Order: sequence, then C-alpha cells, then structure tokens
Amino acid sequence: MTISHREGGLSEAVGFILILAAVTIVLSVYLLYMMPAMGRENEIAQMSAVKDSLTEYKLNIDTLWTSRECTTDFGPALTLGSGQTGGILGFFPFLSPIHAGASLGLNQRNENITITSDSYVLSSTGGYTESRAVTTTPVNSNVNTTPTHLFINITANDLLLQHGILVDGPGWDVWVNITPNYAYTRRFFMTQNPVTGGLGSQGFWYRDDYVWNSTDITVNTYSGTTPIVNKLAVYRAISGSTTYPVDLMNPVYGISTQFQSPQSIWISKSDAAVTGTSLIVYGYSPTVTSLTMPLGDIEYRSNNIYYTPQTYYYQLGGVFLEQDDGSTMEIPPSVSLSMVNTSPVVRIGEILLQGSVTDSQVSGSGPITVTSAVTDIENTPLAAGNNTRWVNLTIQSSSVNASAMWLRTLRDIADRGGLPVTSYTNGSAGNVAFINITGNPQVYDVQLASTMVNVSADYVEEYSSGGISRSWRSVPGYAAPGYTTSATTVPTTTTTTTPTPTPTPNPPWYCGWAYRKNITIDKAKVVGGTVDPINNFPVLINLPSDSDLQTKALGSGDDILFTDSGGTNKIPHEIESYTSGNGALVAWVNVPSLSSSANSSIYMYYGNPSASNQQNPTGVWDTGYMAVWHLKELGVGGAGEFRDSTSNNNNGQGGAGAASKTPTRVNGKIGYGQSFARGSSQFINVLDNPGSLDPTGALTLEGWVNGATWLGGNSSIIGKGFGTKTQDTYAISETQLAGPSSVASGYLTTGGPRAGAMNTGTWYFVAMNYSSSGTATAYLFLNGAVVNSQAGLSISPDGNPVLLGAKTNNSAPAQFFDGILDELRISNVARKDNWIATEYNNENSPATFYRRNASESFTC
Repeated sequence: MTISHREGGLSEAVGFILILAAVTIVLSVYLLYMMPAMGRENEIAQMSAVKDSLTEYKLNIDTLWTSRECTTDFGPALTLGSGQTGGILGFFPFLSPIHAGASLGLNQRNENITITSDSYVLSSTGGYTESRAVTTTPVNSNVNTTPTHLFINITANDLLLQHGILVDGPGWDVWVNITPNYAYTRRFFMTQNPVTGGLGSQGFWYRDDYVWNSTDITVNTYSGTTPIVNKLAVYRAISGSTTYPVDLMNPVYGISTQFQSPQSIWISKSDAAVTGTSLIVYGYSPTVTSLTMPLGDIEYRSNNIYYTPQTYYYQLGGVFLEQDDGSTMEIPPSVSLSMVNTSPVVRIGEILLQGSVTDSQVSGSGPITVTSAVTDIENTPLAAGNNTRWVNLTIQSSSVNASAMWLRTLRDIADRGGLPVTSYTNGSAGNVAFINITGNPQVYDVQLASTMVNVSADYVEEYSSGGISRSWRSVPGYAAPGYTTSATTVPTTTTTTTPTPTPTPNPPWYCGWAYRKNITIDKAKVVGGTVDPINNFPVLINLPSDSDLQTKALGSGDDILFTDSGGTNKIPHEIESYTSGNGALVAWVNVPSLSSSANSSIYMYYGNPSASNQQNPTGVWDTGYMAVWHLKELGVGGAGEFRDSTSNNNNGQGGAGAASKTPTRVNGKIGYGQSFARGSSQFINVLDNPGSLDPTGALTLEGWVNGATWLGGNSSIIGKGFGTKTQDTYAISETQLAGPSSVASGYLTTGGPRAGAMNTGTWYFVAMNYSSSGTATAYLFLNGAVVNSQAGLSISPDGNPVLLGAKTNNSAPAQFFDGILDELRISNVARKDNWIATEYNNENSPATFYRRNASESFTC
C-alpha cells in the first residue's frame, strides 16, 4: 500500500506539471502573438476612425464657408487612445491588450504659409485710372481687365449739327453723339393778284421749315453690325457750356458684358466741334503684397503600442498623415491650380483655427468632442478675372518630412489641374517648400482668388467614473481627470496689408431688434443719378432664400424692417411675399436717395419676437404714383380684389365681376403675376378716379409683359378710352411694341410711339413717359432704353375705367392682351429716363443691383 500511494502521488504531480506547462505555453503564445495582433487590429481601426472624423471635419468646414454660413456649430467625436479590447481571455484584465493613449492638439505644429503676389488690389479710395484727351486721330488704350467705369466726358461746341465720339472695341462700337432735335413745318402762302396787287385766288405756294428745339446727348451701341442701343437719350436739352459724363460700363448701354480682357480699344471724335476726354477707372492698383499666416491645425497624435505611432492632422483644408518613415497627404488641402483658356487660375482657402479660450493640447485616454464654428469669411480684395502677374506660395513646415510632403502635394495639385510645367516652378530647402506660378510675365495673366476663413475651435472632454458621465470645457489652469493640458500661442502673423479696423463698440442700432444686414446698392447699376437725382426710389429686395431670416425672423415677417444708411432712421417698406420656411423675401423699400457716383446702403433688421407689423406700403410709393398693382392676388371676380399699393385705392376687379373673365394667377417676373387669355376676354377693371387716373399734364405707364402671342394689333397692356371719343385717353398697347400697323394707334389722342418686334415667352420691361410741356413728346422704353418717340400729343380725360390687359372700345372692353402681366404702374409725372433705366436694372436682376452682407448682432 505504501508503494502504490507513492506512485499515485507522483502521477498526480506529473499531471499537474504537464497541465501547468500547457497553460504556460498557451499563455505565452497568446501574449506573444494573439494579444499583440488584437492590439494592432484595435489601433489600426482607431486610426482609421480618426482619419474619417477629420475628413468629416474638413467637409463640414468646406460646406459652411463655400455657402458663407457662419452660424452653425459642428465637430467630430473622437476617442483618445485605442479603447479597451477584451479578446479571448479578456475576463482577465492583465490578459487584455494594453490601452494606448493619445493627445489632441490645436495649433501645435507652428507652421506657416506665405502668399506673395503682384496683383491688382481693389481700392475703396480710388484705384488706377487712365485719362486722355480725345482727338480726331484714334488713340489706343490697352485694357487689361474689365474696368469699373469707362467715362466719355463730352462737351458740345455746336448744338445745331450732329457730332460725336467713337469708342471702337474688338467686335463692338459705341457712338456718344451730340444730337439736335428739329421740328418740321410746312407753311402755305397765297400768290399776289397781279391786277389789284392784293392776295387773290391765282394760286398758292408753300415753304418747308425745320425749327431747332433742343439738343440731346445720345448713345448708339453696336455688336458687330447689330444695333444694341439706338439713339438712347442720356441727357436732354443740353447746353454748350457744360461737360456731360457718360459711363459706358453702365449695363443699359449693353457693352459691359461684351468687354473681353485683355483687349485694345480706340477712341476718337468726329471733328473739332466736339470736345472730349476719356477716363478709364479700374478700381484697383497694381501692388506687390506678402501675407504670412499660421497654418492652423487640429492634430491627433497616437501613442500606439502594437502599431506604428501615427499622427493625423487637419490643416489648410486638408488631412495629412505623419509617421516615422515620412508624411503623406490623405485629403487635398484648399488649394487649387488649374488652367482656363491659357491663363493659370489659383484659388486658396486660408483656414485659420483659433481656440475660444486658448490654443491647447489635451492628452490621455477617453472620449473627446471637438466643437467648431465658422466665425468670419473674407475675400482678399482683388480685381475679378485676370488680376495677377505672378504668385508664390511658401510653406514653412516643422520638419524636413513635412516639407517634402508639401513639395509633393503642391506639384500633384498643379499636375492634376493641368498646369503646364512651363507655367510654374516648385522646390524645397530644409523645412521650406514653395511653388511659383507665372503666366505671361509681361501682363497680368493669372487669376488669383484667396479667401480667409476664421474657425473657432474648442473641445469637450468626457470620462466615466462609477457609472456617472460628466464633462468639462477646458479652461486655463483646469484639467479634467485623466488628462493633462498645456497652452501655446498662435504664431505672430505679419502682413503688408492694412489691418482691419476695430469695430465700433456701440454701433448706431435700431433698438429692440437683435440682428441686421447691410444691403449695399451698386453705383454702377444706378443710371445718371449725379445729373438727374433719384430720390425716394422704390428698390426691389428679392431674396430667393436667407437662412438668417429663416431661423431668426418671425414666421409672419412682421419684425422685418429697413433703415437708411445711418442704421436708426426707419424707412417705408412693403412686403409682397415672405416664406418663413426658407427666408425668401420679396419687398419694396423706399430708399431716400441713389447715386451713380457712390454706393448707397440701407439696413434690413430682423429678430424681434414681440414686434408688430412694421410695413408702410403706401409710404413706399411717392405722391407721383397714381396706382401700383403687384398682381399677386388670386382673383375670382370680387370687387377690389387686385390691390393698389398707393393711398389712392385704385383697386381692380377681375373681369368686372365675371369669374370666367378674371385672369389666372401664375409665377410672374417678380413673385406672382396674372395670365390673361385673349380667347376668354380676360381683363381687370379699375373704376375711373378723376383725382388720380385722369392726368393731363404728365404721365408714365410701365410694367412687365410676357406675350403668349403677339398679333401686331391693338391688344392693350394698360388702357383708358375710347368711350364716346374717337381716340384713347392714354394707353400702352401691343401695336406700340410688336411692330408696324396700318391703323393710326391712338395712345395719346393723336398717336403713340412704337418699338420693334418682340419674342413670345420672354419678359420685357415696357414704359412710356409723356409731358405736355415743350414739344409734348411721348417716349417709349423697352428694357430701360428709349426705342421711339412722338411729339405733338395731348391727353383728353374721360370717365371710362382703366383696364389692365384690355381697353375700352365704344364703352365695352376690347383689344384683349394674351400673355402674363406683372407690376403695372401709372404715374401722373413723367418719370426721368434714368429713373426708368434704373428700375429695369433693379427689377431685371436684383442680385447684381445690390450686395447682401453678413449678419450683424447687437443688443441695446
């Protein structure tokens, strides 16, 4: 028994040793091979997630600054370190892969970019100008880019004959003419009786006379041999002692879109009877500038244990990877190089990251969220188009590896953009990489566009203790548990440009309203305001969408109001339509004055939850307006359903009460309009109002028309007459617009002016002004330009109604219009030519008539 017990104990010991050996072998294999593999897999997945988060961050910033949205917070959620992976034996903590830590830094790389260029820099105080005397010998001017103004200053030495100044461009010509006006008369005389020596019946004779009335300055514009503007009167009844400026870059003359840059133009005058100078204003100055800025960055630096330590960072709109064997570009930065025709194009988005409290670095392990917002977007003030002779980008990196990566990145961007190798050079030296782009060195042949985007960045740290989750926002001197923080300073920025002035602490503000936007009206779209002042002008504000109004204004739009340029004096406005879902706004604002020599500005306020309706529709339209119909209503034949926005209450009724003869509401030129069907005899009836609808001394009719058919007959847009009379009181009708007619067109008792042929399905702005003084002439306008005139007219008021889309013929509606009408108006004053041309510029293209600036906020 003793021997057998000993043998059993020995067997048990051997078995235990064998089991222990097997466990040791398994643990050794696990610790040497399996646990590192799991740890490596975990760290690779974590770095891939970091790259995805920084890519998402880049896309968010790009979306916001390209859409110029500065109010949205965003930011990726990250985890510092690789996290915990249990593995097969994870129930034993010491058998789990070791948890790697990481650090997240803001502006820790201390890298800079310098942009140096020879460019046309815009100047608010006056840029480069070129002035020359005009002679009979053509003088050449080389225009490198589209000028801001091209003035022809003309003085007449002879008012009785036609003279002019010719501006000859490639494929276009402009004549600025001194144009006299003569009235034709034929006088009849009886012959003398040879017997009695007195007048007798032996016969008669006549004499033709031409009597000079006045002299105008007119403009004729041609594209090739095709007329664009024909005899457009810019100034009427001029004197021989005054110099009159004509800015040919005003869109009404039709050559601003025809300018090709660079190009040569030739300027000359017809003879010595006219004196002139040319003044080309570019609004910029050729300047060499150099701007150095920090390459802001968000950097995730891993402390990987099982995998190669890696650093991913976001910088200049790109995502980059840095590790021991070098650096690579993962997502391209916000730098693009390309070719348009034969010109290099350089576009740079300078993303500047700034901490809300301090630029810092946080290290440790655990979840963290970066929160950011685009706070400001500013375009470098450069002329549009080809504006640069050469541009140099220099990157000051923190290492030779980073410099080599930037060298490859810039070269790759140039190659992918199709930049010929002859148009750029690039290289590196030490920690510096550069690229130099040059077009034709003799001219400004490169297009450069640079945008500075300021982004605020902060982070929120999160940790879990005892099942309770808490978070902190980092501030100097305070660190969340499990983290250490250190602060750095953004590198100093040096620049040759003038620093932006510090905003006024207490700006003039319309108190009670939290937000406003400055709206700047382009002086180039205002016609002749220095000679014929434009005061109390109803400016159309047409915003297809506005995210600030959408989120900050009342759903009714009642808190929207406008002030003059001072910011505190409220001015009248009328809202034609407002859509709270996207902030779309159509409004008319009475702007106190417009100038063609300096930009005008107003403010739009919003953001007052307790505001009542701020509109003053009748205050928008000056006392010269007798009726203004926006034609936005859904008519059914009800009395007064088509509203007049003036105080005259000249409201209209569809079909004079017949629903079948009421026009249909459709999309118009501005908001809604009304579609008139000739086959259904549709019209709007406005009862006669002797106090406002029966002017005698002066008149202006105007509106937007879109013909479904043009018959060349007497279909009326706005009409009052025949009634019991044989001619109209007044009208503007299709015969005047669509072409010749064999019928005497009675628009001001003895006839009215006509325009050329018009296309169907096309919007046209038509107007007619008339004054009984002087030659009693009516002028017909098409798209803001005079196209015809007729003298010797008069108005004979009657009691007939005003019809829209028709006119009265022998006491019954007739001569029906076929198509869409919008924004019809009647004035008892003869609106000036420049007023009508400015109306066209504003209503035809509101987006180019003014600039809507960024939202401002203030509390007072």
